[in-house]
Amino acid sequence: MRDREWEPNDLPPSASRAELDRKVEGYLPVIKDIDWFQFPLRPSTQDSRIRIEVTPPPGLALRVELADTLGGKLGRGAGEPGQTVCLRGVGVHQWKPITAS
Repeated sequence: MRDREWEPNDLPPSASRAELDRKVEGYLPVIKDIDWFQFPLRPSTQDSRIRIEVTPPPGLALRVELADTLGGKLGRGAGEPGQTVCLRGVGVHQWKPITAS
């Protein structure tokens, strides 16, 4: 099952909600688009590690950052044009809900 991104989601307060363990289909209306997503934690994911993969359209390079709701950076990655960016083994905690941009 897939979730969809909803624009505008260029700032943390307007982050698109997405569930862990589901694919999210996004939209890039401009080259320098910033998209925020919020992933609510279930009790089974609290105090554990997660993996996030983002695949761009051909020819587009991505930068992915993972942060908690307080702005603390949990992980980041970047890829070459067309390359999937993967953040593996990112630790999440009950007191730090996560947001990705």
